[in-house]
Amino acid sequence: MIDILGNPIFWGYFLTLVPFLLFTLFYGFKSPWTTNAAGRGLMILSTTLSVLLVQTLVTVALGSGWYGQDVVRVIVLVGAFTSGWYLLHTLLSLQWRGRRLLDSKKKNQAAPEHRDHQAAHRRNVAARVAARLGARSSRYKQLDDAGWTGRAKQKPLQEADRKDDLA
Repeated sequence: MIDILGNPIFWGYFLTLVPFLLFTLFYGFKSPWTTNAAGRGLMILSTTLSVLLVQTLVTVALGSGWYGQDVVRVIVLVGAFTSGWYLLHTLLSLQWRGRRLLDSKKKNQAAPEHRDHQAAHRRNVAARVAARLGARSSRYKQLDDAGWTGRAKQKPLQEADRKDDLA
């Protein structure tokens, strides 16, 4: 045991293991990692790395040839192999879906003449809203060619405005 505490390689592995193990535990118990593929991939990656570091730390501490080392090594390597291929599959499928979505958006873009029609429609709607609101239209920002920009900051309603709103 004294040899372990004086071994800088042991402490190097131990100090590397601590943040990965804590990340895996906190992420596993405190985050909704099962909700999407990226979260599942990150959990698999952090778990695999933590298990590999634990196995290496035990080997450094106990020396090579400890009881069950060959079985544990095979299990850890099969897990790492499987998780690596799963991560690659997840990455490629997400990238493929992203490209398909981007291609479909490019196909569905409006032609320039259609965009001009949309801008004219927005201006027409803004004019109708402003006419309908009458005096209250000063509370709203103007509609420009880029589209409706939202409501301006409102002043507190006066008694006369409240009566107009109810009418």
